[in-house]
Amino acid sequence: MPLTKWKSILGSENVLDDADTLAQYTANVTGLERTIRAVLYPSSTAEVQKIVAIANEHRAPLYPISSGKNWGLGDRLPVQSGAAIVDLKKMNKIHHVDSQHGYAVIEPGVTQRQLYGYLQEHNLPFIINITGAGSDTTFIGNAMDRGIGYYGSRVESMSGLEVVLGNGKLLETGFGHYPNAKSTYLYPYGVGPSLEGLFFQSNFGIVTKVGMELILNKDSHAYLSCSIEDEDKLIPFVNALSDLRKRKIVNTTFHISNAHRVEINACPLLYQHFLKEGLGEEASKKQAIEIFNKIKKCWSASCGLLGTESYIKEAYACTKKALKGMGHVSLITTAKVKRRQKIADLLSFLPSYRQEKALLKTIEAPLGHSKGIPSNDALNSIFWPLGEKPRDLINPAQQNCGKLYILPLVPMDGQSFFEAVKLTEEILEEKYGFTPYITMNMAKDKVFESVINIAFHRSDQAKVDKAHQAIKELNQQFVTSGFIPYRVGIQAMSEIIDPNDYHWQLVAELKDVFDPNKIISPGRYNLV
Repeated sequence: MPLTKWKSILGSENVLDDADTLAQYTANVTGLERTIRAVLYPSSTAEVQKIVAIANEHRAPLYPISSGKNWGLGDRLPVQSGAAIVDLKKMNKIHHVDSQHGYAVIEPGVTQRQLYGYLQEHNLPFIINITGAGSDTTFIGNAMDRGIGYYGSRVESMSGLEVVLGNGKLLETGFGHYPNAKSTYLYPYGVGPSLEGLFFQSNFGIVTKVGMELILNKDSHAYLSCSIEDEDKLIPFVNALSDLRKRKIVNTTFHISNAHRVEINACPLLYQHFLKEGLGEEASKKQAIEIFNKIKKCWSASCGLLGTESYIKEAYACTKKALKGMGHVSLITTAKVKRRQKIADLLSFLPSYRQEKALLKTIEAPLGHSKGIPSNDALNSIFWPLGEKPRDLINPAQQNCGKLYILPLVPMDGQSFFEAVKLTEEILEEKYGFTPYITMNMAKDKVFESVINIAFHRSDQAKVDKAHQAIKELNQQFVTSGFIPYRVGIQAMSEIIDPNDYHWQLVAELKDVFDPNKIISPGRYNLV
C-alpha cells in the first residue's frame, strides 16, 4: 500500500490520514466538497522524488500545495477527489540571497514573513513583492498559479526552477542544468526551447526550488492615493491612471477599488482601533461604519512609489495634474503619518482629531504593503462582510465564512474597465443579490488583473449554491465578452477547458510526456 511505503521514507509523523487532519485540510471558504486520501510532509527534493516514485507504482494521485491559502479559489482542495495532499511547508529553506544581483533562491514553504525577516535581519537593501493574503502565505505556490503581488506579476520574477516531474525525473530549467552556470537566476530562458513556462498553471510536476527576483529598496518611498466621488468620471479616471503607467510616469502598480472593497478593508481596522480605545463591540462597529461613510468615495486607487525624492515629487505632481478637476490625490510617507499621529494624539480630545487618529490606522497596512512589509490585516475582509468576529484570523476556513473569486483579465483602458464593472454588477448584484467587491490591478502596462469576490455564509447551503451559480454565470459572461479569467478556482477548471480546442488537446498530450501515469494534480488546468 502507498501509505505504508510513504511512511517508511517520511516517517509516520509525516504521513497523516486521521479524521481530524483530513477534516482540517478539506475545510475551505469556497463551500466545495472534496475527499483526500492523506497528507504527506516531505522535507527535501529527494523525499519528493521518492513520494512520486511510490505514487507512480500505485497510480496514486498527488496534489502539491505550499501553504494552501488559495482563498476563494479552492484553498487546499484538489481539483478532483481521491488525491493525497503533498504539503511542502517543511521545505522552507532560503538557500541563498544574492545581495549584488538581487535575488533569493527559495523552497516552496518559504513564507512572506520568513523572507521579510531574513532581509531585515541581514540588513539587505531589498523589499519583496508581497500580496495581502497573509504573512504566512508563500511565494512559489502563488506564483505557480500566476498570482499578482503588490508590485505586479510574480511569474516574471521567477527563474531557475527545480521541478520533480510526474515521471519522477528532476528537471532544472534555464541554465540550471549546466554545472556551475553563473546566470541561472539572472536570465530565465537558458539556451534552446524555454521550458519554465510549462510549470505555471500546469500539472506536470512539483516545483521544489526557484530563484526569485527581489525589488531594490530605493532612496525614497511613498504611497500615492487617488479617488473620485462621481461614478460618471470613472472612465476618464481609469484612462488617466493608465496613461501615467503606460508613459512610465508612475512605474508601479495602481490598485483601483470600488467603495465596497475599500469598506471591507478599512472598517475592520477602524473597528479594532475603537475596541482598543475602550468602546464596546457594537459601539465600535457603529463608529467604524459612520466614519467610513463620511470619507467614502465611489472609486479609489493607490500605488507605492519607489525612487529618488525628485522622481516621487514629479510622479505626484503629474498625477495631480492628470486628475485635476476629476478626483483627489494625496501623497503619504511614513514621516508624514508619524507627524499626523503625533498631532492627533495631542489633540485627541477634539472630535475631528479622534477621527483623524482612527483613520491613520487604515493607512498603516497599505503603506506597509507598499514597503514590502507583510501583514494579516487584509484577512479581516473575509469576516467583515458577514458580520463575523474572527476566532482565528489566519484560518478563515475553520469558521463559517464563505468567499468565491473570479479574476478576468481586462485591457487597460477606461471603457473596458467600465464594461467589466457593469457586467459584474448586473450579474452579481442586480440578478443574484451579492455585493460585488472589486479591485483591478495593473498587472502589466496593458492589462488589468481583476480581483472580484462575493461573500456568503457557508452554513446556508442555499446561499452556497446561489453563490456558485452567480460566479459560474459571471465567468461564462466574461468569456463570452472576451474578458477571459487568467486564473480560476478548482470548480471552474472544466468551464474554461474545451476538449475540442487544440490548445487543451496539446496540453493533455504534454501530460503524457511529463507525467504518463497522470499522478500530479489530475484535472488542474488540463483535460487529464
